Amino acid sequence: MASEYARERRGDHHEYLREVAGNVTARAVGCKLTWPMLHSYPMLFDLFHDPSLRIVRLVRSNYLAMHVSVRHALATGTMHATDKDADAVKVHVDPEDCLADLFGFYVADRLLDELTRHNPVLRLEYTDLSDAAALAELQRFLGVEPTTLTSRHRKIVRAPLQETIVNFDEVRALLTGTPWEPFLAGEG
Repeated sequence: MASEYARERRGDHHEYLREVAGNVTARAVGCKLTWPMLHSYPMLFDLFHDPSLRIVRLVRSNYLAMHVSVRHALATGTMHATDKDADAVKVHVDPEDCLADLFGFYVADRLLDELTRHNPVLRLEYTDLSDAAALAELQRFLGVEPTTLTSRHRKIVRAPLQETIVNFDEVRALLTGTPWEPFLAGEG
């Protein structure tokens, strides 16, 4: 939605959202705002001043897995898969880039926590998207009657990080003794 807003070069994003939502007959209307979108269109931050806005924070708590996912997407050109043909590849993790990303993910997460502290917020892990109970909770949070939800998308990188990162020993040495060390035990 942010990219459509930018293409149309609208001046008032509140008016734009009211117009888009006004054409929808569903009980709940939403849009996906990623950190890069908010970074590119900082005027959208003021949308969070509305305390009636319900926020679904789709998160990935393991920042190392998030870094690997981004590296994988850059290496393969595939952000998500809808078929069985998209295979995971091993990735090399540059230590300096990794630390910068882990810190950046942490800061963005804390900023979004602060930004949304006056709103009703449901934090949902990406892994919960395949959990029927979590999806029913999400729908109740949004004020709609729970129904079965499905997706054609599937996770590409499912192996443990130890098997996904080519230079895992180097990454383990880098993160051991840091607040990021628990991330080493995760999956890609």
